[in-house]
Amino acid sequence: MGIKPTASVAYLLFNCQRPFDPLVEVERDEPAVPMRYGSAFHAIMAGVAAEDAAMKFDVDPYLQELIAHAEKAKAALSLWLDGENMFGAKFNLIARETPAAWDWVTLTRRDVVEFNEESHTYDTTTYEIAGTADLVVGGVDINSNFVKVVIDYKTGDYEDYSRPDELAQLRTLAVVWEADAVAVLHTPRGGIPVMHVARFDSLKRAATSSLLIQSLNRIGDGSMRPGPHCKFCPAKSSCPTNNAEIVRESNMLLRMAAGGGPLANPVDKGALNQFLQVFEGLRKQAKAALRADVQAGEIILQPNGKQLQMATKHVERLSKASVLRALPGQAGEAKLDELRALGCLEMTAEESMVAK
Repeated sequence: MGIKPTASVAYLLFNCQRPFDPLVEVERDEPAVPMRYGSAFHAIMAGVAAEDAAMKFDVDPYLQELIAHAEKAKAALSLWLDGENMFGAKFNLIARETPAAWDWVTLTRRDVVEFNEESHTYDTTTYEIAGTADLVVGGVDINSNFVKVVIDYKTGDYEDYSRPDELAQLRTLAVVWEADAVAVLHTPRGGIPVMHVARFDSLKRAATSSLLIQSLNRIGDGSMRPGPHCKFCPAKSSCPTNNAEIVRESNMLLRMAAGGGPLANPVDKGALNQFLQVFEGLRKQAKAALRADVQAGEIILQPNGKQLQMATKHVERLSKASVLRALPGQAGEAKLDELRALGCLEMTAEESMVAK
């Protein structure tokens, strides 16, 4: 089934509603190291012990970096909250890491349960969009006006955070919390923390509310709108509009295979590797479909005149798993030791290229 609409995927929601369709299958990848590092950082900023956060999100090798990173970010945040801000206000805590949902029928907010921190899924109804604000603070500015600010922490360099009022996630959280301003505490790994702030008045909240309602209303209507947002889509592999991109990337692959020279652009190389993973999945699906057709008796000829046929061959294999299946327990381990001593089992190092 499709993904549930949340603030963290509002950018995708505003641009295309297909991945939110309950009838659309989506890919759910395991979070990579940068995402797990960011989750651990958020947990530390929320008061979780660094050791516990690193263990929970499986980033123990980066523990010392996380501790130093969070300390630097907390120092910058503290100065901002204590008055070094564009409002001249000293801010007090309203909410920290609090999951909340906005009902787009009644236009009201309520606290909800976030039952999966990594995928940001919530216990919500059909008429709600949820999100977790890293920090919500309030204070009186120099004009004696109360100001509520939603703050989000960012540890990556994936996009421009200098205009937080243009970020779909912050715009959505501003509607959920009826905030007067939004801010991003951008703390890239190894960099200097920077606070980006923008006012978010009632007109901006009304415009975002209208966009949210229109987008949520379109879920399930079958519409598809390709664009730059497609690279973030978990339903991309099954989307008909993805065909043009597959053709483009296939041409790039063929150009390299035909001796057209290496790619000069590093971004293209990364895109090519990602495409190869998609292509491998498509290859397996296509081979399985062809195999089923041949087994069903269909006559399929290649352009060279050869016919696809099923062929059977008998092979004999010896593996560690097969030995342990045949000889459970100590007998299997003893037999493996014997085979190692005879040189029948060899230990080799395998190098592979992975994306983390």
